[in-house]
Amino acid sequence: AGQPGVYTGAVLKSTGLPHASGRMVYDDDHTYQGEWQNGFWHGLGTGAYANGDFYKGEYRKHKRHGKGKFLYEDGRSYNGEYCDNKRHGKGIETLEDGTVVHEGEWKDDKPVSSSGSGTKKKDYNNEGERQSDLSWLL
Repeated sequence: AGQPGVYTGAVLKSTGLPHASGRMVYDDDHTYQGEWQNGFWHGLGTGAYANGDFYKGEYRKHKRHGKGKFLYEDGRSYNGEYCDNKRHGKGIETLEDGTVVHEGEWKDDKPVSSSGSGTKKKDYNNEGERQSDLSWLL
């Protein structure tokens, strides 16, 4: 939001703001590609961050909001629901080796109660269904 970068894609004729579908490469080396609404990331999109983190899922007004998957540069992942850029709702956090850190409810970016079993699980798709193929993410 307001950060300098290079945008390619559709714009609103009336304002010149990104709208519909496009890609922004920001000067700090993070990128967003996906749906835009009046200059905001809004709808389905992917964010790749300079530190190696990656998110694919739903956005609302420049924030992760709805369902999505976040892959951290250290190999952890979170697959589930977001509200205003925070993990909120149902979701699962796993380590790179598949060990479950927490599966269940999240509120304001924190687990509601500890349910990490230490067991390994396959990745889950955006509907919380177990799957071993990450092709939905690509």
